Amino acid sequence: MSPASSMALHGRIAVLSLLAHCLVVPSSSAVDFIYNGFQHAADLSLDGSASILRGGALQLTNDSTNLMGHAFLVPPVPMLVNKAVVSFSTAFVFDIVTVGRGGGHGLAFVVAASKVLPGASAEQYLGLLGKGNLGNSSNHVFAVEFDTVQASGLLNETNGNHVGVDLNSLVSTLSEPAGYFTDDDGRNVSVPLESAQPIQAWVEYDGRARVLNVTIAPASVPTRPHRPLISHAIDLTAIFKQDIDVFAFGGLLLEAASGRRPINPVTGVNLVRWVRDHGVKGDLVRAVDDRLDGWYDKEEARLVLWLGLACSQWQPQARPSMRQVCQYLDGEEEMQDDAVLLLSDVDSIDFGSLESLTWSSCATMSAGSLRGGR
Repeated sequence: MSPASSMALHGRIAVLSLLAHCLVVPSSSAVDFIYNGFQHAADLSLDGSASILRGGALQLTNDSTNLMGHAFLVPPVPMLVNKAVVSFSTAFVFDIVTVGRGGGHGLAFVVAASKVLPGASAEQYLGLLGKGNLGNSSNHVFAVEFDTVQASGLLNETNGNHVGVDLNSLVSTLSEPAGYFTDDDGRNVSVPLESAQPIQAWVEYDGRARVLNVTIAPASVPTRPHRPLISHAIDLTAIFKQDIDVFAFGGLLLEAASGRRPINPVTGVNLVRWVRDHGVKGDLVRAVDDRLDGWYDKEEARLVLWLGLACSQWQPQARPSMRQVCQYLDGEEEMQDDAVLLLSDVDSIDFGSLESLTWSSCATMSAGSLRGGR
Protein backbone atom coordinates (compact mmCIF):
# COMPACT_ATOMS: atom_id res chain seq x y z
CA MET A 1 0.00 0.00 0.00
CA SER A 2 1.37 3.37 -0.95
CA PRO A 3 1.65 6.05 1.74
CA ALA A 4 -0.57 9.08 1.77
CA SER A 5 0.90 12.53 2.08
CA SER A 6 -0.48 16.04 2.18
CA MET A 7 0.82 18.86 0.01
CA ALA A 8 0.79 22.23 1.69
CA LEU A 9 1.94 25.80 1.57
CA HIS A 10 2.62 27.30 4.97
CA GLY A 11 3.79 30.75 5.84
CA ARG A 12 3.55 34.15 7.45
CA ILE A 13 2.77 37.46 5.71
CA ALA A 14 2.52 35.65 2.40
CA VAL A 15 0.16 35.72 -0.57
CA LEU A 16 0.05 33.12 -3.33
CA SER A 17 -1.46 34.20 -6.60
CA LEU A 18 -0.98 30.92 -8.47
CA LEU A 19 -0.18 27.34 -7.57
CA ALA A 20 0.42 24.73 -10.23
CA HIS A 21 1.39 21.28 -9.03
CA CYS A 22 2.06 18.00 -10.75
CA LEU A 23 3.09 14.62 -9.38
CA VAL A 24 4.56 12.27 -11.95
CA VAL A 25 4.52 8.56 -11.12
CA PRO A 26 4.70 5.45 -13.29
CA SER A 27 1.89 4.50 -15.69
CA SER A 28 -1.69 5.50 -14.92
CA SER A 29 -1.17 6.44 -11.28
CA ALA A 30 -0.08 10.02 -12.02
CA VAL A 31 -1.64 12.81 -9.95
CA ASP A 32 -1.98 16.25 -11.51
CA PHE A 33 -3.66 19.40 -10.28
CA ILE A 34 -3.50 23.11 -11.05
CA TYR A 35 -5.01 26.19 -9.42
CA ASN A 36 -5.36 29.29 -11.58
CA GLY A 37 -6.36 31.36 -8.59
CA PHE A 38 -8.03 30.02 -5.45
CA GLN A 39 -11.46 31.69 -5.43
CA HIS A 40 -13.31 28.44 -6.13
CA ALA A 41 -10.47 26.00 -5.47
CA ALA A 42 -11.62 22.44 -4.93
CA ASP A 43 -9.93 20.01 -2.54
CA LEU A 44 -8.13 22.75 -0.63
CA SER A 45 -8.23 22.85 3.17
CA LEU A 46 -7.34 26.07 5.02
CA ASP A 47 -6.64 26.55 8.71
CA GLY A 48 -5.13 29.10 11.06
CA SER A 49 -5.04 32.57 9.51
CA ALA A 50 -5.19 31.35 5.90
CA SER A 51 -7.92 32.85 3.71
CA ILE A 52 -8.87 33.45 0.08
CA LEU A 53 -8.84 37.10 -1.00
CA ARG A 54 -11.51 38.62 -3.22
CA GLY A 55 -9.22 38.57 -6.23
CA GLY A 56 -8.56 34.85 -5.83
CA ALA A 57 -5.16 34.95 -4.13
CA LEU A 58 -4.41 32.65 -1.19
CA GLN A 59 -3.31 34.71 1.83
CA LEU A 60 -1.60 32.67 4.51
CA THR A 61 -1.37 35.40 7.15
CA ASN A 62 -2.36 39.03 7.65
CA ASP A 63 -0.81 42.05 9.34
CA SER A 64 -1.25 40.70 12.88
CA THR A 65 1.69 39.18 14.74
CA ASN A 66 2.64 35.62 15.67
CA LEU A 67 0.36 33.95 13.13
CA MET A 68 0.56 30.82 11.04
CA GLY A 69 -1.69 29.71 8.22
CA HIS A 70 -1.84 26.40 6.35
CA ALA A 71 -3.30 25.44 2.98
CA PHE A 72 -3.40 21.70 2.24
CA LEU A 73 -4.48 19.64 -0.71
CA VAL A 74 -7.19 17.43 0.82
CA PRO A 75 -6.89 14.12 -1.11
CA PRO A 76 -3.87 12.08 0.06
CA VAL A 77 -1.16 11.73 -2.57
CA PRO A 78 0.85 8.49 -2.88
CA MET A 79 4.55 9.26 -2.55
CA LEU A 80 5.93 5.71 -2.72
CA VAL A 81 5.55 3.14 -5.49
CA ASN A 82 7.11 -0.26 -4.84
CA LYS A 83 8.92 1.28 -1.83
CA ALA A 84 10.55 3.93 -4.05
CA VAL A 85 9.83 7.66 -3.88
CA VAL A 86 8.04 8.91 -6.97
CA SER A 87 9.21 11.84 -9.06
CA PHE A 88 7.23 15.02 -8.42
CA SER A 89 7.27 18.69 -9.31
CA THR A 90 5.45 21.86 -8.33
CA ALA A 91 5.46 25.44 -9.57
CA PHE A 92 3.83 28.47 -7.95
CA VAL A 93 4.01 32.25 -7.65
CA PHE A 94 4.17 34.01 -4.28
CA ASP A 95 4.50 37.48 -2.76
CA ILE A 96 5.89 38.22 0.70
CA VAL A 97 4.63 41.59 1.87
CA THR A 98 6.31 43.54 4.66
CA VAL A 99 3.88 45.27 7.01
CA GLY A 100 5.23 48.23 8.95
CA ARG A 101 8.88 47.98 9.92
CA GLY A 102 9.17 44.25 9.52
CA GLY A 103 7.39 41.21 8.18
CA GLY A 104 7.26 37.59 9.16
CA HIS A 105 9.62 34.71 8.63
CA GLY A 106 8.42 33.55 5.22
CA LEU A 107 6.63 30.50 3.87
CA ALA A 108 7.30 26.93 2.79
CA PHE A 109 6.14 24.29 0.34
CA VAL A 110 5.57 21.14 2.34
CA VAL A 111 4.91 17.44 1.94
CA ALA A 112 3.70 16.06 5.27
CA ALA A 113 2.03 12.97 6.63
CA SER A 114 -1.08 14.84 7.78
CA LYS A 115 -2.84 18.18 7.79
CA VAL A 116 -2.37 18.12 11.57
CA LEU A 117 1.19 19.18 12.44
CA PRO A 118 1.65 18.48 16.18
CA GLY A 119 3.78 21.02 18.01
CA ALA A 120 3.83 23.46 15.07
CA SER A 121 4.79 27.03 15.99
CA ALA A 122 4.82 30.34 14.16
CA GLU A 123 7.72 32.71 13.45
CA GLN A 124 11.05 30.93 12.89
CA TYR A 125 9.31 27.52 12.83
CA LEU A 126 7.15 28.59 9.85
CA GLY A 127 4.08 26.76 11.18
CA LEU A 128 5.67 23.38 10.41
CA LEU A 129 7.34 22.06 13.53
CA GLY A 130 8.26 23.32 16.99
CA LYS A 131 11.16 23.43 19.39
CA GLY A 132 10.10 20.15 20.99
CA ASN A 133 10.14 17.97 17.86
CA LEU A 134 12.91 19.33 15.64
CA GLY A 135 14.78 16.47 14.02
CA ASN A 136 12.43 13.68 15.07
CA SER A 137 12.49 10.89 12.50
CA SER A 138 8.77 10.38 13.10
CA ASN A 139 7.94 13.88 11.78
CA HIS A 140 7.78 12.75 8.11
CA VAL A 141 8.06 16.33 6.87
CA PHE A 142 9.82 17.54 3.73
CA ALA A 143 9.83 21.27 3.08
CA VAL A 144 11.38 23.92 0.89
CA GLU A 145 11.39 27.20 2.83
CA PHE A 146 11.52 30.75 1.52
CA ASP A 147 12.78 32.52 4.63
CA THR A 148 13.26 36.22 5.29
CA VAL A 149 14.90 36.02 8.73
CA GLN A 150 18.15 34.43 9.85
CA ALA A 151 17.54 32.66 13.16
CA SER A 152 20.83 33.60 14.88
CA GLY A 153 22.72 30.67 13.37
CA LEU A 154 20.48 28.13 15.08
CA LEU A 155 18.82 26.67 11.99
CA ASN A 156 21.74 26.48 9.52
CA GLU A 157 20.46 29.45 7.53
CA THR A 158 22.77 31.26 5.11
CA ASN A 159 21.38 34.76 5.68
CA GLY A 160 18.14 36.67 6.21
CA ASN A 161 17.01 36.13 2.60
CA HIS A 162 17.41 32.48 1.70
CA VAL A 163 15.91 29.28 0.30
CA GLY A 164 16.37 26.16 2.41
CA VAL A 165 15.62 22.44 2.29
CA ASP A 166 14.23 20.92 5.48
CA LEU A 167 13.98 17.21 6.33
CA ASN A 168 12.08 16.50 9.57
CA SER A 169 13.57 19.68 11.01
CA LEU A 170 13.82 23.44 10.53
CA VAL A 171 17.59 23.04 10.80
CA SER A 172 18.05 23.17 7.05
CA THR A 173 19.89 20.40 5.24
CA LEU A 174 20.75 22.94 2.54
CA SER A 175 20.48 26.72 2.46
CA GLU A 176 21.32 29.18 -0.30
CA PRO A 177 20.90 32.97 -0.60
CA ALA A 178 17.75 33.64 -2.61
CA GLY A 179 18.61 34.29 -6.24
CA TYR A 180 18.76 32.90 -9.77
CA PHE A 181 21.40 32.25 -12.43
CA THR A 182 21.06 34.09 -15.75
CA ASP A 183 21.02 31.92 -18.84
CA ASP A 184 23.35 34.11 -20.90
CA ASP A 185 26.37 34.52 -18.63
CA GLY A 186 25.55 32.45 -15.50
CA ARG A 187 25.52 35.43 -13.12
CA ASN A 188 23.86 34.90 -9.74
CA VAL A 189 21.23 37.64 -9.36
CA SER A 190 19.87 38.23 -5.86
CA VAL A 191 16.08 38.00 -5.37
CA PRO A 192 14.73 39.93 -2.34
CA LEU A 193 11.97 37.70 -0.99
CA GLU A 194 10.29 40.54 0.93
CA SER A 195 9.99 42.73 -2.14
CA ALA A 196 6.16 42.47 -2.30
CA GLN A 197 6.71 41.50 -5.95
CA PRO A 198 5.61 38.20 -7.53
CA ILE A 199 8.28 35.50 -7.38
CA GLN A 200 8.13 32.22 -9.28
CA ALA A 201 9.28 28.99 -7.64
CA TRP A 202 9.88 25.51 -9.04
CA VAL A 203 10.50 22.43 -6.86
CA GLU A 204 11.34 19.20 -8.68
CA TYR A 205 12.39 15.80 -7.38
CA ASP A 206 13.75 13.03 -9.61
CA GLY A 207 12.78 9.83 -7.80
CA ARG A 208 15.02 7.62 -9.90
CA ALA A 209 18.15 9.77 -9.60
CA ARG A 210 17.18 10.98 -6.09
CA VAL A 211 18.05 14.57 -6.95
CA LEU A 212 16.19 17.67 -5.75
CA ASN A 213 16.17 20.87 -7.84
CA VAL A 214 14.84 24.20 -6.55
CA THR A 215 14.67 27.28 -8.78
CA ILE A 216 13.29 30.79 -8.18
CA ALA A 217 13.12 33.97 -10.26
CA PRO A 218 11.09 37.20 -10.30
CA ALA A 219 7.88 36.83 -12.26
CA SER A 220 9.28 39.43 -14.67
CA VAL A 221 11.85 36.88 -15.88
CA PRO A 222 10.14 35.41 -18.98
CA THR A 223 11.41 31.83 -18.74
CA ARG A 224 12.58 29.52 -15.99
CA PRO A 225 16.35 29.73 -15.53
CA HIS A 226 18.09 26.61 -16.80
CA ARG A 227 20.42 26.35 -13.81
CA PRO A 228 18.66 25.65 -10.48
CA LEU A 229 19.54 27.59 -7.36
CA ILE A 230 19.73 24.28 -5.47
CA SER A 231 20.56 20.95 -7.10
CA HIS A 232 21.49 18.23 -4.65
CA ALA A 233 21.27 14.47 -4.18
CA ILE A 234 18.72 13.74 -1.44
CA ASP A 235 17.08 10.41 -0.58
CA LEU A 236 13.51 11.07 0.62
CA THR A 237 12.68 7.40 1.25
CA ALA A 238 12.94 7.74 5.03
CA ILE A 239 10.64 10.78 4.95
CA PHE A 240 7.85 9.09 2.99
CA LYS A 241 7.56 5.82 4.92
CA GLN A 242 4.71 3.42 4.32
CA ASP A 243 3.10 4.06 7.73
CA ILE A 244 2.17 7.67 6.93
CA ASP A 245 -0.93 6.70 5.04
CA VAL A 246 -2.32 5.64 8.33
CA PHE A 247 -1.34 8.94 9.98
CA ALA A 248 -3.25 11.00 7.44
CA PHE A 249 -6.31 8.77 7.81
CA GLY A 250 -6.32 9.44 11.56
CA GLY A 251 -6.66 13.16 10.95
CA LEU A 252 -9.48 12.52 8.48
CA LEU A 253 -11.40 10.44 11.05
CA LEU A 254 -11.08 13.12 13.73
CA GLU A 255 -12.16 15.91 11.36
CA ALA A 256 -15.17 13.94 10.14
CA ALA A 257 -16.35 13.00 13.63
CA SER A 258 -15.80 16.38 15.27
CA GLY A 259 -16.63 18.72 12.39
CA ARG A 260 -13.55 20.77 13.29
CA ARG A 261 -10.43 21.91 11.47
CA PRO A 262 -6.99 20.48 12.35
CA ILE A 263 -6.10 23.87 13.86
CA ASN A 264 -8.86 26.14 15.21
CA PRO A 265 -8.48 29.43 13.27
CA VAL A 266 -9.58 31.49 16.29
CA THR A 267 -8.03 29.77 19.31
CA GLY A 268 -5.17 27.90 17.63
CA VAL A 269 -6.17 24.69 19.47
CA ASN A 270 -4.83 21.48 17.93
CA LEU A 271 -7.63 19.03 17.04
CA VAL A 272 -5.74 15.90 18.13
CA ARG A 273 -4.99 17.42 21.51
CA TRP A 274 -8.58 18.64 21.92
CA VAL A 275 -10.04 15.18 21.24
CA ARG A 276 -7.49 13.52 23.48
CA ASP A 277 -8.33 15.89 26.33
CA HIS A 278 -11.92 14.64 26.20
CA GLY A 279 -10.61 11.10 26.39
CA VAL A 280 -8.53 11.98 29.46
CA LYS A 281 -11.72 13.20 31.14
CA GLY A 282 -13.48 9.93 30.32
CA ASP A 283 -15.95 11.55 27.93
CA LEU A 284 -14.57 11.02 24.44
CA VAL A 285 -17.97 11.31 22.75
CA ARG A 286 -18.13 14.97 23.80
CA ALA A 287 -15.80 15.55 20.84
CA VAL A 288 -18.53 14.58 18.35
CA ASP A 289 -19.86 17.40 16.16
CA ASP A 290 -22.61 19.27 18.07
CA ARG A 291 -24.50 19.80 14.83
CA LEU A 292 -25.44 16.11 14.83
CA ASP A 293 -27.62 16.90 17.88
CA GLY A 294 -27.27 13.41 19.29
CA TRP A 295 -28.36 11.64 16.08
CA TYR A 296 -25.53 9.10 15.99
CA ASP A 297 -24.53 5.78 17.50
CA LYS A 298 -22.39 6.63 20.53
CA GLU A 299 -20.45 3.38 20.49
CA GLU A 300 -19.52 3.76 16.85
CA ALA A 301 -18.58 7.39 17.49
CA ARG A 302 -16.23 6.26 20.26
CA LEU A 303 -14.67 3.77 17.88
CA VAL A 304 -14.08 6.36 15.16
CA LEU A 305 -12.60 8.89 17.60
CA TRP A 306 -10.41 6.25 19.25
CA LEU A 307 -9.11 5.08 15.90
CA GLY A 308 -8.45 8.69 14.91
CA LEU A 309 -6.25 9.08 17.96
CA ALA A 310 -4.65 5.69 17.38
CA CYS A 311 -3.68 6.55 13.82
CA SER A 312 -2.45 10.00 14.89
CA GLN A 313 -0.02 8.65 17.44
CA TRP A 314 3.35 10.29 17.02
CA GLN A 315 5.36 7.06 17.25
CA PRO A 316 4.83 5.23 13.92
CA GLN A 317 5.49 1.79 15.35
CA ALA A 318 2.55 2.19 17.75
CA ARG A 319 -0.01 3.02 15.06
CA PRO A 320 -2.32 0.29 13.74
CA SER A 321 -1.84 -0.84 10.18
CA MET A 322 -4.40 0.20 7.59
CA ARG A 323 -5.61 -3.37 7.50
CA GLN A 324 -6.15 -3.31 11.26
CA VAL A 325 -8.06 -0.03 10.97
CA CYS A 326 -10.43 -1.65 8.48
CA GLN A 327 -10.83 -4.67 10.73
CA TYR A 328 -11.74 -2.47 13.70
CA LEU A 329 -14.27 -0.54 11.64
CA ASP A 330 -15.80 -3.75 10.29
CA GLY A 331 -16.00 -5.27 13.78
CA GLU A 332 -13.60 -8.08 12.82
CA GLU A 333 -11.02 -7.28 15.48
CA GLU A 334 -11.41 -6.38 19.14
CA MET A 335 -9.20 -4.07 21.16
CA GLN A 336 -7.37 -5.57 24.12
CA ASP A 337 -8.39 -4.37 27.57
CA ASP A 338 -4.79 -3.52 28.47
CA ALA A 339 -3.92 -1.84 25.18
CA VAL A 340 -2.20 1.53 25.53
CA LEU A 341 -4.42 4.42 24.50
CA LEU A 342 -1.91 5.87 22.08
CA LEU A 343 -0.50 9.37 21.90
CA SER A 344 1.15 8.61 25.23
CA ASP A 345 4.42 10.22 24.14
CA VAL A 346 3.00 13.68 24.75
CA ASP A 347 6.29 15.50 25.26
CA SER A 348 7.49 14.93 21.71
CA ILE A 349 4.38 16.53 20.24
CA ASP A 350 3.99 19.41 22.68
CA PHE A 351 0.73 18.12 24.12
CA GLY A 352 1.58 19.41 27.58
CA SER A 353 2.26 17.45 30.74
CA LEU A 354 -0.66 14.99 30.63
CA GLU A 355 0.14 11.57 32.02
CA SER A 356 0.26 8.57 29.72
CA LEU A 357 -3.21 7.19 29.09
CA THR A 358 -3.96 3.49 29.14
CA TRP A 359 -6.98 1.82 27.68
CA SER A 360 -8.33 0.94 31.11
CA SER A 361 -7.99 4.54 32.36
CA CYS A 362 -10.66 5.73 29.90
CA ALA A 363 -13.85 4.05 31.06
CA THR A 364 -15.89 5.04 28.02
CA MET A 365 -13.59 3.15 25.68
CA SER A 366 -13.55 -0.44 26.83
CA ALA A 367 -13.34 -3.23 24.28
CA GLY A 368 -16.88 -4.25 25.12
CA SER A 369 -18.31 -0.82 24.42
CA LEU A 370 -16.68 -0.68 21.01
CA ARG A 371 -18.27 -3.92 19.99
CA GLY A 372 -21.66 -3.05 21.46
CA GLY A 373 -22.42 -0.39 18.90
CA ARG A 374 -21.97 -2.55 15.81
